[in-house]
Amino acid sequence: MKKSLLTIIVSILMVASLSSETITLEEILSPDSIFVSSDRIYITEGATIHMYSKSDKKYLGKFGKKGEGPGEINSSRRGGLSYNLNIVNSNLFIHNRSKVMFFDKEGKFLSEKKLAAGFIRGLIPVGDNFVARSFKIGENRSRTQSLTIFDKNFKKVTEVSGRSDIEFTRGSFVKIYSDANIFNIGAHNGIIYLNSSRDFIIERYSATGKKMSPIKLDYKLISVSRSKKDEIKNYFKTDSRFSGFWERIKDMFEVSDHYPAIKKLFITGNRIYAQTYKRTDSGDELYILDLKGKLLKKMFIPVTAKNLLEDYPYFIENRTCYSLNENEDEEEWEFTATNI
Repeated sequence: MKKSLLTIIVSILMVASLSSETITLEEILSPDSIFVSSDRIYITEGATIHMYSKSDKKYLGKFGKKGEGPGEINSSRRGGLSYNLNIVNSNLFIHNRSKVMFFDKEGKFLSEKKLAAGFIRGLIPVGDNFVARSFKIGENRSRTQSLTIFDKNFKKVTEVSGRSDIEFTRGSFVKIYSDANIFNIGAHNGIIYLNSSRDFIIERYSATGKKMSPIKLDYKLISVSRSKKDEIKNYFKTDSRFSGFWERIKDMFEVSDHYPAIKKLFITGNRIYAQTYKRTDSGDELYILDLKGKLLKKMFIPVTAKNLLEDYPYFIENRTCYSLNENEDEEEWEFTATNI
């Protein structure tokens, strides 16, 4: 009991000692993600992308349109919008389903290219190439996931499998915290970082796919309690967004006994930031390592749960955590920049 109390006190003191700045974002209603470049902050809201100055947080306007045409962001077959942002040669790069688009930093559409590589997700630049999570359809509609590298023209260079033994059938996305759903990719200085294991293991590859020595830390996995499993199950059964969905998935639904070691991975400013599933009133636990894997420190960052399975958007860039949180009392969104 004393140890637990001491841990809570230390966590509170650690967060309280962090230097942070919080402002209200009047332009945002329901954000989906946040991306931070060297001089801009981009916040996505559906197909709309809001832009802010990184230095003074001034609102710079918005761009983006939902659709299938050039420069437009299309929806998935389930109706949702899924895309990721990055910076390539000072331009904004957007990967959306089967195409990639380029905009200047003011939001002006420049060009786009189609991807003929099948089902891929999370395409990001690495050196002069690009890397993404890809899937292959096998017998009995099983799918195998792998890490695929593309050249600057988005043609496949090679495929390296982070977990070649993982095959999962249709409906596996309702197997919460399963091995098939663990796939965190990062890239920095021409090196690919991949976490596809339940343990604290970060594999490393060159931009051309050559395997390098992995990063491993001793980490005791956190158990998923029976009450938490019941909460998650009830969440799918009762949430209005899944109306009529539960009957189709209930026989496949499963929650693993342990959380994976790593929840989210960022590599920036010559450091590795790994968010774990340990959560306290002070925030989420963050492991900070150097690029060789030496643990520099552990701390808690102000990340807030959106629901039982998702966090409100946050992003780490160059020793700063940028997070979005909803102030329900004031019915507005707050943006916090915390030095870490």
